[in-house]
Amino acid sequence: MKGQKGFTLIELMIVVAVIGVLSAIAIPKYQQYVEKGALASALATATALKTNYEDYIAVSGAAPTTSAAIGATNFELGTVTVTSGAIKVNVTKGGGSGSGVALERSSDSWTCKVSASSDTIKLNGCTTNPS
Repeated sequence: MKGQKGFTLIELMIVVAVIGVLSAIAIPKYQQYVEKGALASALATATALKTNYEDYIAVSGAAPTTSAAIGATNFELGTVTVTSGAIKVNVTKGGGSGSGVALERSSDSWTCKVSASSDTIKLNGCTTNPS
């Protein structure tokens, strides 16, 4: 009798188990990677609006209280909110939904605060507060 070729059921089960373990590790890391990308986009949007914010103060003598005052429109992944003393960009779409970036203005500088799903997500120059 010839020996049969092919995989045994146990070999296939081991392969499925290995794939499951790899997926359990890779998927959360990928989700953090996507969220960090969305937050980097939000930070870039908020940073670009700092100049308009400062120009508004120089011209009017007061801080803007609406996003329309500095020409801010909603960005692709969420919303832009301008208040007296801060520019906030919230991610409402995609993998980073629920996170955001806030640039808060003091008399001499800007402070960046990130609201993310995990405190392991870091952006240069920003402090992270898990949401």
